[in-house]
Amino acid sequence: MKAIELQEAGGVENFQYVETKKPSIKSNEVLIKTKSISVNPVDFKVRADDGLLSMINGTHRPVIVGWDVAGEIVEVGNEVSKFKIGD
Repeated sequence: MKAIELQEAGGVENFQYVETKKPSIKSNEVLIKTKSISVNPVDFKVRADDGLLSMINGTHRPVIVGWDVAGEIVEVGNEVSKFKIGD
């Protein structure tokens, strides 16, 4: 899969467009085949500030930031009841 990863907090130059492995989901998560994303003010602030980035995403790097996504659910965890594959 393709992703835009953030190696470290700072400017947009820290983003890298990469090929990465498909993520494994947890029992309470869904996997979305993304069709569109957006960048909102929270994404902007988190990307620029290491303290905020670590508070929200932990200290593991790289991270994929972004909370606004549109697409199709392709996998659901076994605890998920409000969504199904194809939504």
